[in-house]
Formats: sequence, structure tokens, C-alpha cells
Amino acid sequence: MKISIALDPNPENIESVCRIGNVVFDQTNGMGETPNNRNVIYKGFAALMPCSKFLELVAPANRDEDAAKIASRIENGESIASPFIELDLNGFMTAIEEEDPNIPIPEVVGHEGRGRVFALMKLNHSKHVLVHVFASHFRARHFDDVSLRLLNDNGLYQEKSKKLITKPFDTIFWRGTRLELKVI
Repeated sequence: MKISIALDPNPENIESVCRIGNVVFDQTNGMGETPNNRNVIYKGFAALMPCSKFLELVAPANRDEDAAKIASRIENGESIASPFIELDLNGFMTAIEEEDPNIPIPEVVGHEGRGRVFALMKLNHSKHVLVHVFASHFRARHFDDVSLRLLNDNGLYQEKSKKLITKPFDTIFWRGTRLELKVI
């Protein structure tokens, strides 16, 4: 799809085609696509976040070689699929449900797409990336505005560590809505 045709991310296109800057995110044919990319409206939510925050959330690793190859493909017009993170929300969602004031910090337990995000940073096309967010045992219907805002405000533990990453998301697209979270 041509960049000029693709729209900025919105609640209707997060599992199809959108663009951020000069990069097209194609959840069906983009580099790195998985079936979950085309089912985020049911399985979780999508979020706009700084590329640097995505890399803070995932386990550290060097992907310079992969990023260079991916960056070259993006420069040649190839689209990418959204990277994703997987969260462990069991204690978090239980505490919200039971109105427990001691809400545990959720942790990132998996991810896909670190190389694509490194490539975006290398190209400097965009400071943001559209990330799909999934949680074991939970679907989009289990969230509400309050739980999503708490998730962002309380932060997330980095994958394979207890490093707290605060306010990772700027915007969340969930069940046909757009939640602006970034304080200007």
C-alpha cells in the first residue's frame, strides 16, 4: 500500500493498514506479521508508544545486524506489522475486580518485534510505533477505561527483570475508542 493512501492509526485500522510518518504498518502482509496482529480488537488493545519505551519494556539484546537489514527493506517501501508485547495481568486484574488498593505491577512476559523497532529508530522515520498488547487469560472485553489508565499510570515491569517502566503508552486504541494518555 502506498504511504499516501494509508491513514494514521485509529480505532478502525489497528488490525489492517495504517501509517506513522513514512512507515506503513500492514497487519496482514507486513514484515513480521502474525495471526494475532489481525485479531487485536478481540484479543487486547493497540497502543502508540515511543520506540524507546518499547525497547525499555523488552529484555535487552543487540539487534544491530537485524535492524540494518530491516531498515533497508523499509527504505525500499516494504511494510511492517506491529510489534507486540505480552503481559501477565493476573494479579493486576484481580486487584481491580476486588477493589484492592494494593494493585501489583504487571510484567512483560513476552514480545515480538525488537528488530523492527530498532530499525525504526535507525531510520528516524518516527519516534512512535504502533504496538499490539496481549495478556494471557484476558481479552479486550475484560478491560475498561479505568483499568487501562491504571495500567499506564502504574507502569510495567521490564521483561525478565523488575525494572519499572512508567507511563509506557501515549494513546490506546481499544474496542472502537481512542484513549489519550499523554499529558501535554
